[in-house]
Amino acid sequence: MNKLIAHYQRVLCVNLLCLDKRGEDDLTYGFEKLVKDTNYKELRYEFFDVHCAAKGQKFEHCNYLVTQKVQGIIRGFGFYQEDMTGAGTVNSLQNGIIRVNCLDNLDRTNLIQSKIAYQALNSMLDKLGFDVKKITG
Repeated sequence: MNKLIAHYQRVLCVNLLCLDKRGEDDLTYGFEKLVKDTNYKELRYEFFDVHCAAKGQKFEHCNYLVTQKVQGIIRGFGFYQEDMTGAGTVNSLQNGIIRVNCLDNLDRTNLIQSKIAYQALNSMLDKLGFDVKKITG
């Protein structure tokens, strides 16, 4: 964690483990205790039970994590932007990362990371002056 914070300044840990699964609940409680005990001000932790939220194949219920919990954080992390016209001037730097934690299910991880990536891309395009809604209809 020290290396991540030293390099990116801020880290958002998103825990997708399920509290209803034996073993995953222990890992979640241990992870939460570790985050609390480390007392890093640069570290934020979000728990999101994908199984509970998406029960019955309702994956759109997972949008809440991105739109309500982490959207502002994503915008605040920024992104690397360089002037490519020859001057090589760096216009902005990324100052945070999101670490998604899941035990054995790439479906959970891929679902949430794709939603986070979509939000991050929209944020970047917005900051660069593109009207995504106008472009995509």
